[in-house]
Amino acid sequence: MLKLFAPALVCVILIACQQSTPKPTTENQTTAEDRQSTGPDAADLLRTLQGRWQSEKEPDQIIEFADTKMRHISNNQPSPETEIEISSDCRSAACKTDTSDFADGWCFLEKGQFDVQCYLVISCSKTELKYAAIGVENGLRIFRKIE
Repeated sequence: MLKLFAPALVCVILIACQQSTPKPTTENQTTAEDRQSTGPDAADLLRTLQGRWQSEKEPDQIIEFADTKMRHISNNQPSPETEIEISSDCRSAACKTDTSDFADGWCFLEKGQFDVQCYLVISCSKTELKYAAIGVENGLRIFRKIE
């Protein structure tokens, strides 16, 4: 008797499972513009960046953030200051990549005298800063807070 009802039972279970699984609709789909960053807002990121950071791979490389200014220090020799701008949605043209329209996450822009470099912030805490320079091969940088 069980052999007679087994195929019917399997069909009922399959139909029930198909009905309970939500199908994606255009209402449920999100675009990159709709997604919100999981990182801090622009003001929080700027506050967290403040101070001096030392490269994990190259200890003689230091970056320093003071308000909206950034300076690179190599072998105790400071570079000229550049302006930074926090972008909580990475929508600047400088953040455009070959693989997608724009980086997904939150970024900061370093504005030099002749160019603008976008950095995608991977993680930023009070002790560690990890970012990738958009459009730069091997552009991943990891820093530890020193001051």
